[in-house]
Amino acid sequence: WKDTYGGKPDVALNLPNRVFFSKTDFDWQLNTKDSYYWMRGLYLTKAEYDETIEAYPFVTGGVEDGTKLRVVVRVHNFSLDTSATGVKVHFAYRTLDPETLKPVGHAKVFTTSPPLSFGPRSVKEIAAKWDTSGLAGENRTPYRFEITLDTGGVAQVHGDSRDSGGNNKGFWPWGGSGFYVFKKGAHQRALEFPHAAHAQVSLVMEPIEQPEGSHSHTAKVTIDSAADDPRQRLVVVILPAAAGDGIHRVLASRIIRGLRQGPQTLHIPVSSPELDPRTARVWLTPGGAPGTPHLPLSSTPQ
Repeated sequence: WKDTYGGKPDVALNLPNRVFFSKTDFDWQLNTKDSYYWMRGLYLTKAEYDETIEAYPFVTGGVEDGTKLRVVVRVHNFSLDTSATGVKVHFAYRTLDPETLKPVGHAKVFTTSPPLSFGPRSVKEIAAKWDTSGLAGENRTPYRFEITLDTGGVAQVHGDSRDSGGNNKGFWPWGGSGFYVFKKGAHQRALEFPHAAHAQVSLVMEPIEQPEGSHSHTAKVTIDSAADDPRQRLVVVILPAAAGDGIHRVLASRIIRGLRQGPQTLHIPVSSPELDPRTARVWLTPGGAPGTPHLPLSSTPQ
C-alpha cells in the first residue's frame, strides 16, 4: 500500500466520477469526459455567523445580487505517509448558459488561499468569501464553481493532470444544474418561471423551536408527479407579490436533479423574522429562460 499510495503527497478533491469500471476490459479506467471533474465536498453558507444556531447558515439554489457568501471546499491529502505543504486553493466561478446550463466563457478566480499544509490522510475545510455584486445579469444568471489545487510543482502520487489521474481540479454544481444569482430588488421573479403542469405540489410551513426572539420554519414541500421530468431543477418557496408591485419575495430554494414519477418530500429551512407562514407558496421550475407567466402552483400553507 505504501509503495502505491505513499512516498509523495496526494492532495485531492473528492471526484467520484474520476474513474469507471470498463465492462469491456474488466478494469478501472480514467474518465475522459467532463464528468471527470464533477466534485463532491463543496457547499455554500451565508457570510455572517449566526449566534442562534452557532453556525454559518447553509444556502442552496440561489441568492440575490450583492449577497456575500462563504464557499467551503473539503481538501484531502490521501497520501499514507507524506505531508503536503505550500498548497494553494484557487476558487473560481464560471457562467452557465441559462438555456442549456453548459459553461460559457472563462472561469474567474475570486479568491486564492494562502499556502496550506496537510498531514498524511488528513482533510480540511477551506473557505473563501464570494461577493455576488453585479453577477445577476439582466435578470438572473446561473454559475458553477471551479476549484483548483496548486501544489507548486511538487510531485503528487496521482500527478496534477487528468491524463495521470490527478485529483486537483473540480466543478460544482453539475449534472445539469447551477447556482443562481438573481437581480437585486426582485430577488426572483417567480412569475417568469415556466412550471411543471403535470406535478401537484403542496406546502406546509412547520415551526422550529428557537430561543426567544428568533424565527425559523421548515418548508415541507410534497411533490407528486404523474411522470418523470428531468427538466425540473429548482424548488422555490415564495411570498406572493404585494398588491401592485408584481414582485415575489423568495424565502428559500433547493436544487433538484429532476422529478421522478410519484411522490417525494423535501424539507427546506426558512429563516424570516417577518414571515406569516400562512402566506407562503411554493414554485417548481426548470430555472431556465423566462417563459409565459403563470400563477404559482397550488399549495396548502399552515
